[in-house]
Amino acid sequence: MNRRQFSSLLFSAAAPVCSTRRPGSGHDPGRTQRETWRTTRQYEGGIRAPLIARWPGVVPPGQVSQTPVVSTDVYSTFLDVTGAKPKPGYKLDGISIARLHNPKKKLPERDIIWYYPLAKDHILGGKSAMSSRDARWKLIEFIQTCEKQLLDLIADPSESTDQASRQPEIVQSMSARIAVWRTATVKDVT
Repeated sequence: MNRRQFSSLLFSAAAPVCSTRRPGSGHDPGRTQRETWRTTRQYEGGIRAPLIARWPGVVPPGQVSQTPVVSTDVYSTFLDVTGAKPKPGYKLDGISIARLHNPKKKLPERDIIWYYPLAKDHILGGKSAMSSRDARWKLIEFIQTCEKQLLDLIADPSESTDQASRQPEIVQSMSARIAVWRTATVKDVT
């Protein structure tokens, strides 16, 4: 890749929108009884946002991918496409998403984790929480109350039904993965 090709790589992320209604579907996953659309919450309406990549000669115009990515992937992607390396000992939080320009290539399956610690509830209703999302499930752990909600993002994209009591083994597995991530990543300040 030459410098000119890289200088044309551009990422743009928009803030989450209030509704992800699909026209004509009668389905509005952006608004449920819990008002999941609020941007201060761990539900899809608060954390799901489009990422737009423009990379002439590499990413075809109009190409769409449904693969979930996270903002920490952008730095890893820049390192990958430029051939740069992180500082020795620096652990990357994200992965390169450069291969997504090829629809035949997939990213490895992984959990995407959000950590939103608050000393008190956010003025817009957000709660101190951690969440983990894999290909199908999202687990939200509310830090102050220790409540856990398990949401099936495929069967219930509006996130209206908590599956935690019906799927305790998934809750336990995802909660353990969040704990491992938190131990390795977050330095608690007390």
